[in-house]
Amino acid sequence: MTDRARGTAARKEKQKHRLYQARTAALTVALGAVLSVQSQRAQSEPIPVDVQLVLAVDVSSSMSREELEIQRSGYVAAIKDPLFVTAIQLGATGRIAVAYVEWAGPDFQVLTMPWQIIDNSETAQRFADDLAAKPLTGGTDTSISKALLFSASLLSKSSYQAMRKVIDVSGDGPNTTGPYIVPTRDAVIAEGITINALPLLLNPAPSEISGEVELMRYFESCVIGGPGAFAFPVRNTDGLVAGIKRKLILEVASAGPHLVTVCKRRLRPTWFQFDGVKFHGRSSSIRLFGWPPAMASRVALR
Repeated sequence: MTDRARGTAARKEKQKHRLYQARTAALTVALGAVLSVQSQRAQSEPIPVDVQLVLAVDVSSSMSREELEIQRSGYVAAIKDPLFVTAIQLGATGRIAVAYVEWAGPDFQVLTMPWQIIDNSETAQRFADDLAAKPLTGGTDTSISKALLFSASLLSKSSYQAMRKVIDVSGDGPNTTGPYIVPTRDAVIAEGITINALPLLLNPAPSEISGEVELMRYFESCVIGGPGAFAFPVRNTDGLVAGIKRKLILEVASAGPHLVTVCKRRLRPTWFQFDGVKFHGRSSSIRLFGWPPAMASRVALR
């Protein structure tokens, strides 16, 4: 082969190599783009769940250390309870997303447990164990309104798509600082969020709203709202764990085919004013419809 022929062959070989490199680079870019789109789609497409549930727990200074410990243990026990897991699995998707917030004054909201999926006993146990391992927090003042706003923000920024969005707020006293409670409540439920309450009547915080009946009426009239909203009172430490269990089961069950209906009955008219709002006292009774009879009776007894 002449030198000219050898040179021509070498140039052709280099051209083939460059073409191969160009095609390889193009395929690499294309594949990277596809994977990137899939990754973004996975992140942008919300994960369907039956309920997004924010547990907003009062840790204000009116709560004693003993009450804080009992309250925390109550949520830990409720979350890993088999009945709670069963209620979750009866839903359309069989899973919920849960976040746990501890709150006190207007500048004290702590995301103790970020969003996690609970869909079986293992994920429930993991959430409960992680929560139990977290140190107790505490703050001064009582701003239910800021707790609601913080919780609503968590719901709006999450990566889940839920049939129901619920804030479960506990408290042993009325809103004493921060934004007015009723306009805040109304703004939150206007976003399609249901607010349920766990009034802690163990040792109600001193306020203009005094006594069990008045505090319960306050939560019913000024705090809860949205479809199927209800307040579930706890009157002693012995009943705290059981009360939290019942309430969580009711909240989860109301998103699936086994519905919870909250029936209101009017008491003797009682008008009083607090936080710039005049309101009327009511009490509620809770009835279970559509639940398997054995499960419904077990919920009622616990």
